[in-house]
Amino acid sequence: MAKKNKAYLDGLDVDVVRNVAADFVRTMLRPRLRPPMLARLASHRQQGQVITLLTGTPDFIAEPLARLVGAEASSATLCATQEGHFSAAPPLAHPFGVDKLVAANTLCAQLGCDLQYSVAYADSYHDAALLEVVSHAVAVHPDAALEARARQAGWEILRGGATHNWSPLTPRN
Repeated sequence: MAKKNKAYLDGLDVDVVRNVAADFVRTMLRPRLRPPMLARLASHRQQGQVITLLTGTPDFIAEPLARLVGAEASSATLCATQEGHFSAAPPLAHPFGVDKLVAANTLCAQLGCDLQYSVAYADSYHDAALLEVVSHAVAVHPDAALEARARQAGWEILRGGATHNWSPLTPRN
């Protein structure tokens, strides 16, 4: 519940936050993107896979980050707003835990992809439900619980990679 609570945004102007967030992505996150992870994403794109970003991060950060790395779509926390300002109401959408799997299925349906033939990258055990259903699961700098699950399942484990869920989706033929 604490991860879902975005009441700290209450009263802030949506456009101002979006502009600040875009600047944050450009100046703070862009330099932290690791070349090996970007190379993997480029390889997925070259293979004709669709890149999406699934994250519990608010959409005002996720959307510019997705654009930066060439993702075709994203699913992120959608905070409640009222008259151009954020409200303290619970988010309208929050892809976290099992809800991230629901978001992945929705994106696949919209993009004409098949989740069971996809690759997913994750760093948290809370993403295990998503990793369980894809053809290739990758634990990226995983928390202890995800690392244990990845070892048990024989999933690929990467160290020093990205900290978001980059999911190349294989288009249906």
